[in-house]
Amino acid sequence: MNIDLATIALILVISSIFQAIFILLLSSKYPGVDHFGVSCSFYALGFLFVMLQGSNAHDLITVVIGNALLLLALIFQYMGLVRFLELPENRWFPPFIFGFCLLALFYFQFIFDSISARIFAINLSIGLISLLSAQTLNNHKNALMPRQTQLLFLLFAATGFFAVVRAVHGLFSPPLDNALSPALFQIISFTGAFIANIIVTFTFIIMVNERVSSDIRSAKEQFEQIFNLSPDASLITTLPDGKIVNFNLGFLNFTGLSQEDVQTKSVLDLNLHANP
Repeated sequence: MNIDLATIALILVISSIFQAIFILLLSSKYPGVDHFGVSCSFYALGFLFVMLQGSNAHDLITVVIGNALLLLALIFQYMGLVRFLELPENRWFPPFIFGFCLLALFYFQFIFDSISARIFAINLSIGLISLLSAQTLNNHKNALMPRQTQLLFLLFAATGFFAVVRAVHGLFSPPLDNALSPALFQIISFTGAFIANIIVTFTFIIMVNERVSSDIRSAKEQFEQIFNLSPDASLITTLPDGKIVNFNLGFLNFTGLSQEDVQTKSVLDLNLHANP
């Protein structure tokens, strides 16, 4: 296939940068938002180093650190999701997988050079973290966002199974020249990463916006309860003309006016100051 994977990698870098900007502009008062934004930044850096592998396939930075950044991005994405959704977080498995992958990348780069083994290590690690994310989302569904969590579960499960298949295939297929070789599995990996990252990021943005809207509704309901049930006389008016927007039972009891007397009136119409 005559497909330039370096161009797809560049698109992944640019899209990840914009995703990081969108995420970091969201309300950071919620746990996990910062972690998710950092994951998008790691994706941008990781794909940038992968894109540079076409010039030097044996470079420490482009091969080892590039792949390590991509795995670290997926780990931070997992941390961001579970913390935002307040799900139980597995704190030992992701660092263990990252350490295993980093050691394997170093070994199969500098001691026993094998691109097939590196493909196996990085894809197996990506598959295990993706399946961990899918399992966590499936076992602890968020009641407030069932559609989003179900979509993310399916996406992470598909990513995990594909990565495991890609890892096994890498061991028994002819070795690639570098990560940008236009083999079928590489093309699917790059295009799949682009589609999956966009879907996951914008699903996360939707979840954050829904949580903001839910908090606003909750705060509004709490304010209305305090306003309506307060024994003190309370009145809300517009500033320019003093038109009454809302009033509570305490105001009616205090003034002796009826609800019909107050509705659609202004403070001047009621002439409250004439009767201290």
